[in-house]
Amino acid sequence: MTTRNYIITQQQLEDLMRRFPNTGKNSDIGKLAVEIAKLYFLSLNDQTIFTTNKNRIDLSVLVNGIIEHYEIKGTADKNVSWNKLKVSSQNSHDHLVNGMTLIRITNIGSTEMTLFLLKHNEDFELVPEPRWSVIPKK
Repeated sequence: MTTRNYIITQQQLEDLMRRFPNTGKNSDIGKLAVEIAKLYFLSLNDQTIFTTNKNRIDLSVLVNGIIEHYEIKGTADKNVSWNKLKVSSQNSHDHLVNGMTLIRITNIGSTEMTLFLLKHNEDFELVPEPRWSVIPKK
């Protein structure tokens, strides 16, 4: 597991929170996490290009002619929070099993975050969980 500390300015945080307000949905943190990942990659190389992807991948990064794909998962928690870390689509599962990196960004909502770059079979396993939908009784 590779860990990177990442700090953004208060102004960057305020801009992100304006553009991606937290309305209480998990998807709000997810959108914010993708934007933070973009800022992180731009901090490494300001020539980074983010490509659109037809495979429903969270983030595709083009640097020096090489494209890398990433699954991005964010949490406001200060640690990885393994029990909350879920992969919700078969598509993401398949890409992760085939080598795509999962980036877990912790401490979302703060200027100081940690990025965990995780690889399947090195850092984590994927365990299927049955789920049940709860619907109102008719």
